[in-house]
Amino acid sequence: MPTVIPIAGEIHDLDIRDLTDHPLLSSIPIWDRTSAEFVALVESIRDRGLDYELLVDVELRIIDGRNRRNALATLGRPARCRIVEKEDATSIVVASLINRRHLTKGALAYLAAPMFDAVISESKARRLRNLRDNDPARSPSAIDPALNAGSAKNAGELATQIGVGLRLFEQAMQLHRLFTKAGAKARAKYECRVLGP
Repeated sequence: MPTVIPIAGEIHDLDIRDLTDHPLLSSIPIWDRTSAEFVALVESIRDRGLDYELLVDVELRIIDGRNRRNALATLGRPARCRIVEKEDATSIVVASLINRRHLTKGALAYLAAPMFDAVISESKARRLRNLRDNDPARSPSAIDPALNAGSAKNAGELATQIGVGLRLFEQAMQLHRLFTKAGAKARAKYECRVLGP
């Protein structure tokens, strides 16, 4: 049981055992613990410490940082975590994905596109909260400004704004529909080709 009451905006060192994965991340792969990338991450953290905090919501669900959490667990260290609003989870997940340099645009579109409508809804709710709080300039620092979806009216416009593009967005959504229709076996067989090595 955690020893702190998590409040958005705070940073805490938390026991790895108190953290769970946010359900939004269930379809997003993480590194295998034997992969070269994971081994390099463990060694980097061992040598220099953690460069970026894990992002967790007030329910201590990891929104960004599962590979770092796993590396910290390997080293037996607590996790340095920034607490974020749970209402901003989808926006943060998508922002974190879009900023991944090791994924192709197609893989990014495939992973993020199904969440674009929720990102737009969160952006609208955030703007209303900020107006209600009389602070329209306030925005959570964990969310990429490009993902505030300020002027995007639909998911296609958001895809264009953040650099995924309308065509890749439409292809990603079509692929999701095909996988839903074809079933889990087809998804398991072909999804890895979309996401790459």
